[in-house]
Amino acid sequence: MKIRKNIWGLVLLVAVLAFALLVVRRIYSPTGEGGFGVAELRHPISPAGGGIAQTSPKPSPSAIAQPTQVGQDSGGQGSAAPATASGAAPPALDPSHRTFVVDSDLTVAANGQECALTPGDVITRLTDTPDGDQNVNASVAATKKGDCASGQTVAVKVDDLQEMYNHFQENIPNGMGELANKQGTGGMPKAPDTGTRAGAVPPPPADTTAAKTLQGQLAAADRPAQLRFESGVRLWIRMSRISRKPDGSFGFQGTLLQPVLAGHFELDQGSELAGYGMINNGRVTVRVTGFTLWGASYTLQGASGSNRQLGTGPAVEITPGKLLEVWFASSSVYQKTP
Repeated sequence: MKIRKNIWGLVLLVAVLAFALLVVRRIYSPTGEGGFGVAELRHPISPAGGGIAQTSPKPSPSAIAQPTQVGQDSGGQGSAAPATASGAAPPALDPSHRTFVVDSDLTVAANGQECALTPGDVITRLTDTPDGDQNVNASVAATKKGDCASGQTVAVKVDDLQEMYNHFQENIPNGMGELANKQGTGGMPKAPDTGTRAGAVPPPPADTTAAKTLQGQLAAADRPAQLRFESGVRLWIRMSRISRKPDGSFGFQGTLLQPVLAGHFELDQGSELAGYGMINNGRVTVRVTGFTLWGASYTLQGASGSNRQLGTGPAVEITPGKLLEVWFASSSVYQKTP
């Protein structure tokens, strides 16, 4: 009996193990036949028990709305203060400045009738001298409907023109400052960089003689090739040196006491000259043989043969040995020597 109980216990154990093996095989069956297989548990169960939980896809970057930026530029208009006029002729009457922009409402006269000019109209001044009523004539260059007609000649007061001039001049720095402040914004290009940088090769030393050389070249270019004095030209000569001989002749060196014209060129006061003279029975005759000016020498031409009067003329010693007055008796030419 004891052995039989042990056999039945063994059979029961085997049966329990077989059943457990069957359950395990059912659970992990890939087809899920006959029970709840793994295939049925591939989707997670909703915690609320409402079946398979659904997950939302992540939004794509292109679906995200991008904010739009709108740039706003603000500009101010500076108030122009009237400028004070100095001198008899105001800048508004400067011949080089003729175009004006109207800055305030004006009533002007045109052909005896009045018409209006409003800010922004453009006029061109025609006359430079105001009349007795301090008006000048101007032509209307650009205008708006209802204002004075374009091309019409109107009379404008000088004071009104001066106000337009002052307003325009004062707005120039304001406009330039606003342009500098807004460069590179609102579609406005940025100003180029004006800074400088040292190069790899050092610059050569400055030529200290260049300015003097250039000045000498400019002075030489301005020197005339010859000096021509017309008959009757008077020279006032301050003599710096004089040598007299017993026969009444003398030689001298001196400078011009006053400027004098030689053709189209003016010889400055202090220009050097030299010559000789003769005193005969109280009468003085002088010949100017040459000039030294602008660093160049000029020598009398054609003073031989029958042209003995060239460079010659009567003279008066205002102060003997110090001051001499000479008149050229004929036209005389002095040529520049190399």
